[in-house]
Amino acid sequence: MGVDGGSDPDFSDPFDIANTKNASHESLKRWRQAALVLNASGFSYFHLCYKPDLIFVKSVLGTTVAPPSPNGDYEIGLEQLASMNMDHNITALQQYGGVKGLAEMIKTDVETGIHGDENELSRRKNAFGSNTYPVKKGRSFLRFLWEAWQDLTLIILIIIAAVASLALGIKTEGLEEGWYDGGSITFVFLLVIFVTATSDYRQSLQFQNLNEEKRNIKLEMIRGGRRNKVSLYEIVVGDVIPLQIGDQVPADGILISGHSLAIDASNMTGESKIVHKDHKSPFLMSGCKVAAGAGTMMVTGVGINTEWGLLMACISEDTGEETPLQVRLNGVATFIGIVGLTVALFVLIILLISLAYSMKKMMADKALVPRLSACETMGSATTICSDKTATLTLNQMTVVEAYVGKQKMDPPEDGAQLHATISSLLDEGLAQNTSGSVFLSNEGAMEVSGSPTEKAVLQWGVKVLLSQSVVLHVSPFNSIKKRGGVAVRGK
Repeated sequence: MGVDGGSDPDFSDPFDIANTKNASHESLKRWRQAALVLNASGFSYFHLCYKPDLIFVKSVLGTTVAPPSPNGDYEIGLEQLASMNMDHNITALQQYGGVKGLAEMIKTDVETGIHGDENELSRRKNAFGSNTYPVKKGRSFLRFLWEAWQDLTLIILIIIAAVASLALGIKTEGLEEGWYDGGSITFVFLLVIFVTATSDYRQSLQFQNLNEEKRNIKLEMIRGGRRNKVSLYEIVVGDVIPLQIGDQVPADGILISGHSLAIDASNMTGESKIVHKDHKSPFLMSGCKVAAGAGTMMVTGVGINTEWGLLMACISEDTGEETPLQVRLNGVATFIGIVGLTVALFVLIILLISLAYSMKKMMADKALVPRLSACETMGSATTICSDKTATLTLNQMTVVEAYVGKQKMDPPEDGAQLHATISSLLDEGLAQNTSGSVFLSNEGAMEVSGSPTEKAVLQWGVKVLLSQSVVLHVSPFNSIKKRGGVAVRGK
């Protein structure tokens, strides 16, 4: 037996459950009264978001229906209509006198509908609400600017590229010229953010306009005995609306008459089963579609006071969740950023090592360069054009031709071409006619000192003499022996 008991033995409620805990009649009565208060104060939201709990409450409530309470000019209140619509409470409809009795309560006619003048429409909207639901306002332009700033690639660009370039430029070239590169990157960064935010903001506005156009459906309704086409948003409680196959039910209502009317309620219930509507099951939910047949309905609930309105109000809220494409693009951007930073760091290390190596080579060549960029430019040069006053040399003279008598030595270092007497005179001449000197370094290498001309002649003479003998042993000079020498054998 159901918890409400009920004096009618023929009544059966599919939501009745057994009184397994043997609750007293007074306890059940208090539960029923509390649930009725909940139903009158906030039942719509409770019904949408907590469906399993609703079934339990309905099982406790039973079928007791409170008498209708006046609502301004009308004999029934908004809460009672909403409760009847969402519960599909056929018992409440019967106690209100069926379709015609309910029509009298809301002051409409099942044949001709309402009169539809401005004053009447205004009164009905004030009493039962309008056929709209709250839609979250679109994001502002500043919000789009903030979201554009959150892009990881742009953050890397502004923080690393712009700041580093600005700091290095000012450090090396001064404030007047050093800010150009960093300032340019910053300008491009701000331009990209502004363009991105502007584009997204305009697309958002266009989407809102298109969405509004899509929702603003024109449909036929009966007002004052005439069929008129009005906007979906102008529907009020009491309107009489004809339904044809393919139409979407624009509001909650009760079937007045119909012929083989079948409703596809999959939008609301998630089940693809077609539901047939007749006087035994007359309740129509907003958002469902007419799958077959035709009929006429009387509107009993509009806007936020319908399950469809509550659903649309919930899903219209922007949760801020990213789409799968945005998630993948953010992943790609993150990967590119990590790879880019890794490669940049690797290149920086390589360039620092190359720069240190180049500086050492330049120091060894006694090269002083005011701008490092000049080294790269000169290293890439293939042809150097200069006049006689700007000759580029190594500042090192060498003997390129040597003549003994009228005979040219070829090559000039080949001492085997000289007679022994000439070689002896050459040795004496080199020793007596120069202020330079030839000596061995600590490492055993030959070094020549003197003016560029003397160094060239001495280096030539040493090569000539070395070509006439074979070095047997070299004893480099050091501070312990205080001497150095070389053992040679003539060829």
